Amino acid sequence: AFAISAGITGLAGALFAHYVHFLAPDSFDVLLSVQFVTIVFVGGLGSLHGAVLGAIFVRLLPQFIAIIRDDLPFGIGRMPGLEPSLYGLVLVVVILFEPGGIWGRWLKMKHWFQAYPLKRRTVFRRQKSYARSERLR
Repeated sequence: AFAISAGITGLAGALFAHYVHFLAPDSFDVLLSVQFVTIVFVGGLGSLHGAVLGAIFVRLLPQFIAIIRDDLPFGIGRMPGLEPSLYGLVLVVVILFEPGGIWGRWLKMKHWFQAYPLKRRTVFRRQKSYARSERLR
């Protein structure tokens, strides 16, 4: 798994270098690393769908911050570290309250709508077969 991920990452890095024509160490700052970690945790660990949903959420978060920046009270919108602090806040809230991420929440909602409240399925019928210990009574 490590070899495959290292190969894919190397290929992506080579394609990115070809695309931008120049690479420098200052292009990859700490905020980019925080964004990648936030994408993985917010989307949901261990699922490809979660990574895509997390990437969409994290890419839309700066636009959302830009929209509400002027409406924030007490000059909070003019603070220089607003975006990284919101990334950290989102990351902490997701880890504490929804460890499965957006994809985990989606699966929970999907299961809830399949099971309750209006669907009556055969799953909820009384079981006809019994265990051996119940047959002997």
